[in-house]
Amino acid sequence: RQEMNAAGLPEPDFQFDGFFTISMRRYNFKEAVKTALQLNDKRSDRVVFILRQMLAGTFNVEKAAIEMATTSRTVRNDLDVLVRNEWVKSTGATKDRDYELTGIGKEQLAKYG
Repeated sequence: RQEMNAAGLPEPDFQFDGFFTISMRRYNFKEAVKTALQLNDKRSDRVVFILRQMLAGTFNVEKAAIEMATTSRTVRNDLDVLVRNEWVKSTGATKDRDYELTGIGKEQLAKYG
């Protein structure tokens, strides 16, 4: 258990019911983001998409809006949630803002992503 915790992984589940069973699970990134940021299902789907695009270095507000079949305003609202929680840093004017992952955002992605 200590090694799993040290590696940032969930603890294994030990069961003794006539047989000895160990269940190991990996994190569900969407659920972790949903819980950490207190989001609903739709928004957590979009936020996970945004975070993965940022990590890949291919994030663009307009392209993300098209790919997610939503408006650029919705994408910016989702980004505002990430900025408020310090997972993402924004610079620039409102519509021409640049966004990048912060140390906290990178930490969360490494832990759950």
